[in-house]
Formats: sequence, C-alpha cells, structure tokens
Amino acid sequence: MTEAIIHSYKSVEHNPMGGIMLDLIINNNKSLNIAVILEKENEINTLRNGAGGASPKLSQLLEGIEDF
Repeated sequence: MTEAIIHSYKSVEHNPMGGIMLDLIINNNKSLNIAVILEKENEINTLRNGAGGASPKLSQLLEGIEDF
C-alpha cells in the first residue's frame, strides 16, 4: 500500500473583487500548494472556476518524480 502524500491542508481566502481566491497549503509546506480562483457571475449569482493549478513541486510529488 502506498503511503499518503497529503496529510493536511489549510486554506487562505482572499476576496478582493467579488470572487474568491483560495491557496491550499499542503502539509504545512508553502512550496506544496494549490491555487484556485472562483469568479462570481453576477447575472446568475453563482461562482465558476476561473483558474487554478498545483505548484510545480506538488505536481512533481503527485506524479512520483520526486521523493518526499
């Protein structure tokens, strides 16, 4: 059985212009993070995924390129 890579995460939220920006910090290591931007669609009052992605170091770790 493979050992889990993600043991914990925390979310830092910021809302400068009506959307939500999330930065998920994995295992309390700022170089292992996922950024997500949710944009507000005013005409239908909902949120949609605007952009996002994992940090290069987290991507490598999840792909098994680098040992953690």
